[in-house]
Amino acid sequence: MIHPARGFGAHYAAGLHAKSIVGSAPADTNGTRSTPEACVQRVFISGLMPSASRVPAGHRIPIGTHSRDYRVRETHEMKHRIVHTVQKFLLNPPIKLALATGLPLPGYALLETKGRKTGKPRRTPVGDGRIGNQFWLVAEHGTKAGYVRNIDRDPHVRLKLREGLRYRWYRGTANLLLEDDPRERQRWLATHLPSSAGNARAVRLFGTQLLIVRIDLDG
Repeated sequence: MIHPARGFGAHYAAGLHAKSIVGSAPADTNGTRSTPEACVQRVFISGLMPSASRVPAGHRIPIGTHSRDYRVRETHEMKHRIVHTVQKFLLNPPIKLALATGLPLPGYALLETKGRKTGKPRRTPVGDGRIGNQFWLVAEHGTKAGYVRNIDRDPHVRLKLREGLRYRWYRGTANLLLEDDPRERQRWLATHLPSSAGNARAVRLFGTQLLIVRIDLDG
């Protein structure tokens, strides 16, 4: 239907634009071809116009995704940037310094991974999640975390763990448990390691994409 305020020329141009975005007009369920006008209507209804240019030519725009999804994603991205900046420049440096000098910090451990680009050691303070010969941690930002991407490239890690008033380095192999339920795992950890409850609350508060990492300690 031609919108009276737009006129035929603008309406036809919009139809050509939609056709260029989605490639050839997709077939409806009854086997007939959709018109460019119908494509435009679906685009506006689905709220995908801001991202339609990223759809490859010849691929149909995924109808049913709403602009709200983009707002939620943008909110998570902003939260991740803020939390990452605060941790990197304000929170982590004094904790890393204390752990590096051997000062006892209850509830913390130091994770060392190998940089995926440089190959140099990268150290990150994490909550102490040792249970027997395994170490459990919840990555707040999932696969966006630098140490998670390092583990994905090379799972061999080191952990500086507290034993009494002293610390000792352990070697281990990290596993990214993509199918594990982070909240259920945190509840399980709290029953075996009550001191992890406080760290779990902070992770849920500041996290954007929780991911479980299990490290099997050598020896």
